[in-house]
Amino acid sequence: MFRSVIWQSICLSCFVLVQGVFAQATATKEAPAKQAKEAPAKSEPVVVELIEAGKAPLKKLRFTPKEGSKITKVMSTKMSQAMTMLGQQMPAVDIPAQKTFIDIEIKKVSSNGDFDFEYAYTDIQLDEDSEKPSQVGAQMGPMLKQLVGTKGSGTMTNRGLSTKADIELKDGLNPVLKTMIEGMKDSFSQLSSPLPEEAVGVGGKWKTIQNIVSNGMAIKQTSLNEVVAMDSTGFTVKVTLEQTADKQEVKNPMLPPGATMKLESLESKGEGSTQVLLTDVFPKASKSNLSSKTKMAVSFAGQNQAMDMEMKLEMNLADPEPKK
Repeated sequence: MFRSVIWQSICLSCFVLVQGVFAQATATKEAPAKQAKEAPAKSEPVVVELIEAGKAPLKKLRFTPKEGSKITKVMSTKMSQAMTMLGQQMPAVDIPAQKTFIDIEIKKVSSNGDFDFEYAYTDIQLDEDSEKPSQVGAQMGPMLKQLVGTKGSGTMTNRGLSTKADIELKDGLNPVLKTMIEGMKDSFSQLSSPLPEEAVGVGGKWKTIQNIVSNGMAIKQTSLNEVVAMDSTGFTVKVTLEQTADKQEVKNPMLPPGATMKLESLESKGEGSTQVLLTDVFPKASKSNLSSKTKMAVSFAGQNQAMDMEMKLEMNLADPEPKK
């Protein structure tokens, strides 16, 4: 009973947790002195360090969205995980692939380049294999469907640094899901990638470092960005990502009542590529993957058990397919 309850809860909690963490790979904040008072940051400011300018011609990369412009994107996510618990290998879990449809609109562009935007989650679809149904798909579907209609807004600088973020929660939302969304507020509303202050060209490299917080877990994240292509409309970057975390208690609403979870270690590595149009706040397209090894200690119903988990996450961003 212990294994069954915790195992399925962990499957769901890790799914939403990893999505939040991976989404925060693009979450950026300005230094405290420049942050909006109405949206204090839960995570520490991002650090952007130029490593190499690259080949001439060099250009200062800045977002230039047009007021009133609208785009729709589809984020596809697929995750698998394997877990050892109570000294036994649990069955590997392939969580159903998920497609999230997002509408984004630029509401206002200021003279200094800052812009206000709004976004909405218009649909979420699970790609369930009817011949091999997932063990957690039946629970995930109804839960994630509640996210449809979620709206948010924010303000960014023309370097993709967030100065304000807000999210509108629907009435009647599942309390567990509500807590989860609130814990991922920053990652939901910060859609862009941080740009360096300095001018760069092809071969240009910069590093971003941030201590992020997602659903009760503090994580140090370091990413390396390298420009592999550039033209007058935008650029393409190759990205490598590393995440680590200190020992800590993880407060996650997906756990059953009375259960506690402590993180012993976390090591994650990822890579991918992103195509950026400077006229859009959201990337034109991106492909990325993340592999993670986690050690945790779980306490539930008077039992204390060690748990080792390996996860693989694939995430793609693209335009929606044309309607037939």
